[in-house]
Amino acid sequence: MISAKRFEPIALRQARLFESDDLDRTRDQVSRVMQPHRLVPGASGSVRSHMDFARVGGIGMGALNFGAAMQVDTGHLDDYYLLMFCLTGHADAQVDGQTVAVNQARGMICSPERPFAAMLSADCEQFMLRIDRATVAAHTGASCLVFDRELDLDSAAIQPWLAQLRARATSPELLQCAMQNPKIAVEL
Repeated sequence: MISAKRFEPIALRQARLFESDDLDRTRDQVSRVMQPHRLVPGASGSVRSHMDFARVGGIGMGALNFGAAMQVDTGHLDDYYLLMFCLTGHADAQVDGQTVAVNQARGMICSPERPFAAMLSADCEQFMLRIDRATVAAHTGASCLVFDRELDLDSAAIQPWLAQLRARATSPELLQCAMQNPKIAVEL
């Protein structure tokens, strides 16, 4: 069974967006690829963050570690779906007013224009997908879908999708090919 456990996004590691120990720079860099948000560090107050991020068509894929406990508040999501699970550590996410425990076995999905906030543990490295609403609409014909908030990454039904996600995140060659060729990007 494929799961998020031992999920090492090797391809993303080659797409380092930034490393920083400055909270304002971290917020600005993450905002460039996600959306403006509020960050409140935990007790230590210091961060040593990094983010790996690649965009393939209407889908952004990233791994983000703040290096400290961190509260993140986006308000309402912009015009995209957010899927998140933890590569390490854990998070308590507030998705559309409901608490979702996020870790290596459980993820969360938040739909566009819905409220999202999270409290991430100091050892949390989150894996996230940012899927533009237009991309989902092009594939489904629906202008906005609302998904279940919780995602069981160990369920049999999710395994084929997780295998495809793993292939994209762990194969530098596949990710590079998709980033360079829009026809391949659409298929993936």
